[in-house]
Amino acid sequence: MLDLPLRAFCVALLVIGCEAGHPEASAAPTGASTSPSTVLTSAPGGVAARVNGVPITTEELELALAPKSGRSGDEGADVGPDRRAQVLEALIQKEVIRQRAKALGLDDDPQFTRGRRALEARLVAFDRDELGRLFYQKELRDKAAPSDDEVRRYLEENRARISTTVTVNQIMRRGQTAGEAALAELTAGTPFETVAAAGLPAVPSGARPPWSIGPLRWVQIPDAWRPVLDQLEPGATSGLIAGPKGRYWIIQLVERRVGPEPLLEEVGAVIVERLREQRIEALRAETEGALRRAAKVEILSP
Repeated sequence: MLDLPLRAFCVALLVIGCEAGHPEASAAPTGASTSPSTVLTSAPGGVAARVNGVPITTEELELALAPKSGRSGDEGADVGPDRRAQVLEALIQKEVIRQRAKALGLDDDPQFTRGRRALEARLVAFDRDELGRLFYQKELRDKAAPSDDEVRRYLEENRARISTTVTVNQIMRRGQTAGEAALAELTAGTPFETVAAAGLPAVPSGARPPWSIGPLRWVQIPDAWRPVLDQLEPGATSGLIAGPKGRYWIIQLVERRVGPEPLLEEVGAVIVERLREQRIEALRAETEGALRRAAKVEILSP
């Protein structure tokens, strides 16, 4: 969901776009009517009212009714009809004033145009980020899906590793700086348990410390840990491991054991995602390169 300022801007662009199809708006009379008769009670097509042909959408009305905190999803849920009518009337009055200001040429004001360009740049950035995310999600993920035969082959080639369980000690920090500081303490000779315990409640006598986890099956091991664990011997400690959402780990392998033979039903979904992620990286570079080469690009300023 869009944050409140960006949602407000998107609504403003809707009004601007609609105005292009209603030239009479720029020539609105000074005394344009704002009577309740302008309200369309049936709200056809998501339109709550029209002012000289320019729509005020139900999205704009819900936005105006939203809490000041910017939370979304329940806008106007507990608002009665009198309050909705009051807020809609305020929007109508603002639209009347906006149309008159535009008719007077005030939309050429330098401060206004600078602010509008900045908001337009935000919307363009939103388009690039969100459409790019959808492109990678829909286009690349679908193409990168492995076949059933490939999943079975991966399982056969990696049965020993997939059937192995591990017990580890972990240090987790939020942010790279904190992670590097923890690694520096270990390098300086501070015991692993001392660094791991920093900032945590005291462990009761005889209880298992929270930094000791396992045994973990292959499907339970975080993706970021797997390639590192494959290289560690029992008792060895990793370097700094970057994970999702700003998390950084240092892990110490305590024990590795071979368990029962893994079943495809148990590990198939994890294997699919592992193979998919490996292919996505290659597809991403290939696709981005092809699109960039096919694009006509003019660089006008550095």
